[in-house]
Amino acid sequence: MEALFAELPAPSTKGELSPEGRAHLAELYVRIVLLSQQATNDHLDSSPAMRHRLEMQRARLLAQAEYDKMRGAAEVGTQEIAQYYADHHLEYDTVQVREFLVRKRVKDSENADSGLSAEEAGAKAESIRKALAGGDSPEKVSEDLGSSDVLLIDAKPRTLKRNEMVPALEQASFAAKDGGVAGPVDTPDALLVVLVLKHGHIEESEAATEIGQRLRTQKLEAELKELEKKAGVWMSDGYFKKDQGSTPASTSQPPAPSPKP
Repeated sequence: MEALFAELPAPSTKGELSPEGRAHLAELYVRIVLLSQQATNDHLDSSPAMRHRLEMQRARLLAQAEYDKMRGAAEVGTQEIAQYYADHHLEYDTVQVREFLVRKRVKDSENADSGLSAEEAGAKAESIRKALAGGDSPEKVSEDLGSSDVLLIDAKPRTLKRNEMVPALEQASFAAKDGGVAGPVDTPDALLVVLVLKHGHIEESEAATEIGQRLRTQKLEAELKELEKKAGVWMSDGYFKKDQGSTPASTSQPPAPSPKP
């Protein structure tokens, strides 16, 4: 039972469980043991479907254990972090904005709730841009526009990095000065206008943890790819076609095994 309590995820740790909680968990464990034993007595574990599920569960547990071991062994040094930060310096520029989104109607749709026509959306976005550029606060602009399902407005300022914005909006936002207005920026689904409050930059010390995690993930991905390569994993392209019914069988063949020395 102590081992079971120790495996509980935070915050349901052993020390925080009440006596009633511990007793309830113990009762659940008893039922699991009894029911699993009864399932064995009823030969439920011998069915092909159940054997497959049990094997898949075993494989998942072992795979997670191996992944955790590999992750623990994937070390990332301070020099690697510094080099990554230097190579991706611009990624850590930030901009604080209030964003206004005018949803566009789906092409050929007559449903007004899905958005405005291209002409109406353009006019609405331009009126927002002019109001903000003229000194109106986001709150006043929001009040003048009223509530609508086709207009989405940031309730509070948001601080975003470059890679958290669509490319066109990123370029417009970082090109604008503090207090300036960027847009309207046209995207497939909406027109975007942002009030740029201020620019900033995340220092290496602040980004170190995130960079370390990213580099560790990259190392793990490289190790997994190497495992696949050594195992000779091959997949038929035809199997993954969307329309299985009309897709002819793949004519590609797995690579021939290399002759053993």
